[in-house]
Amino acid sequence: MLIVVTGGIGSGKSQFAAETARTIGREAIAAVCPAFPDEAGLTETRREAEGSFSWLWIPADAELAGNIDKINRESNFFRADRRVLVVDSLSGWLRQAVHAAAFQGADFDAGGRSAVRFAEAAERCEAALRGLTEALLAYEGNRVVVTEEACGGLVRDPWERWYVRQLADTNRRLFDAADAVYRLTAGRAAELKGKRLKRRDAGDETLHPYRR
Repeated sequence: MLIVVTGGIGSGKSQFAAETARTIGREAIAAVCPAFPDEAGLTETRREAEGSFSWLWIPADAELAGNIDKINRESNFFRADRRVLVVDSLSGWLRQAVHAAAFQGADFDAGGRSAVRFAEAAERCEAALRGLTEALLAYEGNRVVVTEEACGGLVRDPWERWYVRQLADTNRRLFDAADAVYRLTAGRAAELKGKRLKRRDAGDETLHPYRR
C-alpha cells in the first residue's frame, strides 16, 4: 500500500503521516529530515516505542534510496504487512539535494558564468531524485510518503524553477501509483484518492475528525 500525504508547510502532514502509520501497521521505519536544509535534523539512527508500536528513525539523507533498497531486500516477508515505511518528507529531501549542489558552486553567479556547472549539478540531482522515486515505488510493503504541493511565482533563480518542476513531476508519478492521497490544510485532511481510513482507537471516519 502506498499512501501520499501532501499540503503546505505546517499544515499537519507529519502528524497525519505518523497516525496513518500507527493505523495500518505495528512498527515503522521513518526516514525524516527538516523542511529546510539549514534547520537541525536527525543525524543518527534511533529507536523508540509507543506502547505496542515501535519506531526506527533514520536520516533522510543522500543515501536514502540505497537504504530503502537495502530495507526492502533484507525485510522479513512475513512481517511486511505490519511494517510501514514513512518518508517525511520528499520535498525536504529534495531541498537538501539542491542545497548541497548549490553550496558546491553549481548555482548561477551574477553573470551566469556557471551555467554549465548548474546543468551538470541539476542532472545529478535529477538522477538522485529518480533513484529515490524508483526505490519508493519498488518497495514491497506499506509506505507513507509526505510531500509538499509544488508552487512557484515570478522567480529568476534557476534552482527554484528546477525544484518546482521536479517536485511537481514526482508528485504526479507518486499520486498515480498511490492507493490513497490526502491533502492537509490547517490540520484537516481531505481525501483526494482512495478509501478513507478509520482512526485506530475510535469509530471516526477520518484520522482527524472535526470536533465540536
